[in-house]
Amino acid sequence: MRKVAFAASACVVLLTGCPRASSSGSGSGADSGSASDSGSDSGSGAGSDSGTASLPAAGYLADAGAATTPYVSKEGHFTVLPPAGVKPNETTAGVAWIVGSAALVVGYYDGRPHGVDRSRFYDLARDGVNGSEIEKEDDVKVGGFPTRMRRIRLVVVGKPVQFRRSAIVVAGNRTFEVSCTSSVRADLDALVTNAFFTSLHLEAVK
Repeated sequence: MRKVAFAASACVVLLTGCPRASSSGSGSGADSGSASDSGSDSGSGAGSDSGTASLPAAGYLADAGAATTPYVSKEGHFTVLPPAGVKPNETTAGVAWIVGSAALVVGYYDGRPHGVDRSRFYDLARDGVNGSEIEKEDDVKVGGFPTRMRRIRLVVVGKPVQFRRSAIVVAGNRTFEVSCTSSVRADLDALVTNAFFTSLHLEAVK
């Protein structure tokens, strides 16, 4: 297994996965499931650290629109509707779309243990480091697949607070992590973020 890091200004998204090539080709995507989180957070602030004064109150994704053509990954066995006009950052572990300090990501890995969130964000929130916390967690079924919806608040001393909305989906032998991470809480419920989550379609991998 190997780790790949996407850097989006103050936002770092960690993906873990088996070596593989992800594709943005136009092959057919499966439509067996979609991931969405109907819960929303009431606050829209970016965090309390000293470097957050310049963060946009409405969020980096407030004015972003969803693309009209879905991104299709044959190798990843998923399709999703990304932000319009944003180039995908593809790795062997998934793909990310970065807007300002916000990142929309579909990551995946194969094999056991299934359904494990391998991100550093989760580890720090689970352990309550610097006041980080898992704000909300629900187990649901998405397209028949076991799914854990999660909201995380990550506190790193000297940096803007980070917020993450994620869905961990087990589809056959593959675990997907769909996420939005931003230094502005409002981005987690932006229209383009909701479209990203609800448009996701997965195919079980044997």
